[in-house]
Amino acid sequence: MAKLITRLSDRAVNNAKPGIRADGTIPKTTLLPDGDGLALQLSVGTKPPAREPDETPEAYRERVVRLMATGGVTFSRSWIFRSAVGGKEHRIGLGAYPGVTLAEAREAAKEHRNARDKGVNPLAERLRKEAAEAAAKREEEAARARAAAHSMTFAMAAEQYISGHEASWSNASYRAQWKQSLKDYAYPLIGDLPVAEVTSDLVLQAGSPPCPERDSDARPQDAARNHASWVPVHLQGLGRGEVYA
Repeated sequence: MAKLITRLSDRAVNNAKPGIRADGTIPKTTLLPDGDGLALQLSVGTKPPAREPDETPEAYRERVVRLMATGGVTFSRSWIFRSAVGGKEHRIGLGAYPGVTLAEAREAAKEHRNARDKGVNPLAERLRKEAAEAAAKREEEAARARAAAHSMTFAMAAEQYISGHEASWSNASYRAQWKQSLKDYAYPLIGDLPVAEVTSDLVLQAGSPPCPERDSDARPQDAARNHASWVPVHLQGLGRGEVYA
């Protein structure tokens, strides 16, 4: 005969606490079933102190009960949906209580049961949706980066690059040269252009990538061209601008 399950109530969920064994120990998780695959999962956070050598299991259990009542043992409540697919049980999280109420958890469990009854693996469907959401988020971030490439000028990008790297440049004259040569030679040519419009041809007008250790001996114009060529490469790493060969 199937075991009857007492459905949970809002009051029971709100007052639920992890189970305590006869010897006073607390299982890592306690499940309170609501029926039809839905269960409230109680997960222990802060565990009680160990039993004293001269303390009986009964006395220890009473101490743990008091700790539980006074917040000395912390735990969280969350909803899970249990479903057997292919003879194997799958557990799907439905959210934490009280953020997700009993009524909301039951509705979510119902949706999973309906999908399962139609031959859909609830866990596989959940993973598919999460993958789709992650892909959509990546595309949204890429779109923001492309938009930023159209709104950020080369001069703004160069200042951002210098700000993020100059602390690693030990040569004071090298730091000063980076800033001044860009202002004198690179900015007049491409400073006001959006990063997305700084093409490889424009960068080539500024020269080839530099060898930082040798820049201090270069002519100001050559250093400016070299410095300018590094900024778009840096921005490409941030997903902005075109790829420079």
